[in-house]
Amino acid sequence: MLTELRPLRFWRHWLVCWRLGADPTERAMSLDPSPPTIGKHTCWMLRQRFNPRHRAWIIYSSDKPVGRVRLTFGDVAEVHITLLPEARGKGTGTVALRRVVRMWSPVPYMARIKRGNQPSIRAFENAGFKVESITADYVRMVHP
Repeated sequence: MLTELRPLRFWRHWLVCWRLGADPTERAMSLDPSPPTIGKHTCWMLRQRFNPRHRAWIIYSSDKPVGRVRLTFGDVAEVHITLLPEARGKGTGTVALRRVVRMWSPVPYMARIKRGNQPSIRAFENAGFKVESITADYVRMVHP
């Protein structure tokens, strides 16, 4: 499995981002579990595209788009990752997270993961993140 990151391009990657955002598992693990409309999704992508604090990449495996990883910069870089169902459980997320960390080090990273999302928690742990705190809903993980 070869995993690479390519910069997100709005029109080229709109459909894969739509599939990622509309996936029922992704919705269940998201901060906003309601399914996006096409208009809402397009507006969200455009806001992210022109936000100078935001960077995003499409994750490719075997030359096919299988996910997205994005950073939102503030005091720390908040990491968000989403994979299509066919890419889950294969180590793709861990590889993508490690590559993002190497690209932007020595930036401190943080991720908020729903407590029940064990596959995502494992991927972040395997990429070097540590649990910083746990709330009723989320696990906060950091990378030094």
